[in-house]
Amino acid sequence: MEGHDAYKLKLTMKGGQVRHLWVDRQIFLEVKIEGLPRRMDGKMRPVEIYYRDYKPVNGLMVPYVLETTVQGAKQSHKMTIESVKVNPKLEDSIFAKPKP
Repeated sequence: MEGHDAYKLKLTMKGGQVRHLWVDRQIFLEVKIEGLPRRMDGKMRPVEIYYRDYKPVNGLMVPYVLETTVQGAKQSHKMTIESVKVNPKLEDSIFAKPKP
């Protein structure tokens, strides 16, 4: 899997749908998962999501790059995360009901 040895796991969802997940054999982090198929050109097409560029954030390893590919599409969609905050302090007022 992209130069990494990986375990391929079979996931069976509650509704019976089957997806696959690849976990890096050395660092035990997700490197790829099959996403839910998307309709394109009138056909359902397989979707794959790749997790890359893991960085530690407060003791958690977070992928900073997620790339989604759809079989048959010329381009992928890449999302790059600039920063991550784990359990930041939030003011209670953020969760208050808006005033009319």
